[in-house]
Amino acid sequence: MSDSQTRRPSRSNSESALLLGVVRSEGQLLAVVSQRRVAAANAAEGYAVMNVPVRAVDQRLLAEKPRLCAAWERLCDVAAFDGSVLADVLTVLLSTAPAAFPDVGPLLRLTAPPPPPRRTAGHPRAFKGTKYRPIVSSRPRLPSSK
Repeated sequence: MSDSQTRRPSRSNSESALLLGVVRSEGQLLAVVSQRRVAAANAAEGYAVMNVPVRAVDQRLLAEKPRLCAAWERLCDVAAFDGSVLADVLTVLLSTAPAAFPDVGPLLRLTAPPPPPRRTAGHPRAFKGTKYRPIVSSRPRLPSSK
């Protein structure tokens, strides 16, 4: 996220601010905060949605801020994997949402598709459903002699 999208909420309007969620990205935790604008012409422009670092969020908006920030900091300096690391990972995963990932294309199939229908002597056209109608080629016309 760029610096223009990351702002600090004003302290005077902390009562009108609403925490929408906490987003985790590669190097930071961002709180998505909706805040009422002071002078707005209509209701659509009356609120601003800001991405704020979790450390800058008011404690009243995010009650679990100390626990979440402490778990995030401990995960930045992991030396060995043990039970406390698992607890920190679960704290961060359950309290945040992932940042949007780039589109990587269509999902891969985990299983092979079913084999296509086979022709048999009893069913030479191989049943392909009730909506499929194979094209019937027309008979070649013989040149008419006049």
